[in-house]
Amino acid sequence: MTVEHDVECPGCGLILPRQATVAGHRYIPASPECWSLFSEVLASEYENVVIYSAVHQLTVDCYAVQHAVNHPAKSLVSHLVSLHLQLVDGMTGFEARDRLKFLVDTTRDYPELPSPERRTGVTIFDVALKVGSSDYVRAVRDWAAAVWESWSGSYGAIGAITTELKCRYEVR
Repeated sequence: MTVEHDVECPGCGLILPRQATVAGHRYIPASPECWSLFSEVLASEYENVVIYSAVHQLTVDCYAVQHAVNHPAKSLVSHLVSLHLQLVDGMTGFEARDRLKFLVDTTRDYPELPSPERRTGVTIFDVALKVGSSDYVRAVRDWAAAVWESWSGSYGAIGAITTELKCRYEVR
């Protein structure tokens, strides 16, 4: 009989030691161990207002997009649009979140986007290693850049939706 000591996250591919006492998320396809690590990272962001305001939305968007296996198109597109608003258009996480709420409340069709051909090697683990250090914000931004780059095949579709969103948001 073989005992499995490590578990691979089906979303990001992160391999972590199996923990019998952790629970996963009801619809994000992450291993319970990966989800637990993400929860710890979020807790550290909630404890620090400066970090929270600087990169929290990037953290949430990256994790959701990196775990978009069989994820609803509306959720995936929304998080990718948020990444576009922050990384391409230079908006803050608060500005992106405001527009994201507008997008989610808007009735529209959301395209099914093909998954990236390859996963990025940067995961929540790389960010978790920097929790509490002065390099934390940079680690989140590097993760965001890597995740965004992995979705380069969908830049056209996401760019078009983002442009439409910005136009509709401005005239509301």
